[in-house]
Amino acid sequence: MSTTEANCDDYEHRPVPNNDKTDTLESYPIDCNQLNRVIPELISNGQLRKQFEWAANHIEDVCYEYAIQRVNNRRNRYYGYAVPYNYNRVVLPAIDRQYDDYVNASYVSGHLCSARYVAAQGPMKSTIDDMWRLIWHLNVAQVVLLTNATNEDDWYCAKYWSRTVRTYANIKVWIIKIESFGDYTVRTFGLECDGEHRQVGHYQYTAWPDWGVPEDCHSFMTFIKEIRLAEQYYSKDKPIVVHCSAGVGRTGSFILIDSMLEMAKQEKQVDILQHFHRLRHQRMNMVEAYDQYVFVHRVLMEALGK
Repeated sequence: MSTTEANCDDYEHRPVPNNDKTDTLESYPIDCNQLNRVIPELISNGQLRKQFEWAANHIEDVCYEYAIQRVNNRRNRYYGYAVPYNYNRVVLPAIDRQYDDYVNASYVSGHLCSARYVAAQGPMKSTIDDMWRLIWHLNVAQVVLLTNATNEDDWYCAKYWSRTVRTYANIKVWIIKIESFGDYTVRTFGLECDGEHRQVGHYQYTAWPDWGVPEDCHSFMTFIKEIRLAEQYYSKDKPIVVHCSAGVGRTGSFILIDSMLEMAKQEKQVDILQHFHRLRHQRMNMVEAYDQYVFVHRVLMEALGK
């Protein structure tokens, strides 16, 4: 298998790496009915911070040379800080340039589900076409946006849609419906390419501050429920594209929460540390800040605590 092709089963079942066998920190499942007791204890006694720092420092070396080749690096907003690894990067069909298969996006597993998500960088003005090519190529039905996107020149995330019909690459895109719910907006896009028509649900959370995390866990959980209640959510063969600006911090937080909600649904327990460590192995700096890791736990308490 080429290093530029992702075999999702290979990395879904790969054991969590540990470079230092003398410094281990075991993960363990927590019963949902114990979350309200266990999580505050982990925060107050410093164990949660220890988990975060341990997982961040125990990742085996993973190659990402393809992403930082000169011809590809211009498509990266944060260069070597938030780029896909070679082994699980999304490969787009080449069109007319040798490296036209590159997009800053990684296949990421959910709970017992290979390639459940695609964690992506928010588009730059120069990569808007690549975002729509990714959505079309993977037959995506849901896109989750976790930052504001005010216009095409927005450095943190370019606005990659228009109120009028636009064509990106060879994909025609238009808005079918917009619904606003205070802290988030839901759009339905129509897509047409080579005579084929599709629809994509687009979920944008606008209450995440530029620095830190949302104060209101309930607001974010309401947003996640909106996504999970949609019929498209259960199309397991269609990955959910999740992105913010870099595609690591907020993106990783959403994926970790949603994956643990699935684990809780199936097993009545969650293993947050284990999945967090797995995410770090699938895309660099996922859930990049400690306050985001705490936020994940607090949202899960809000959603699952008894």
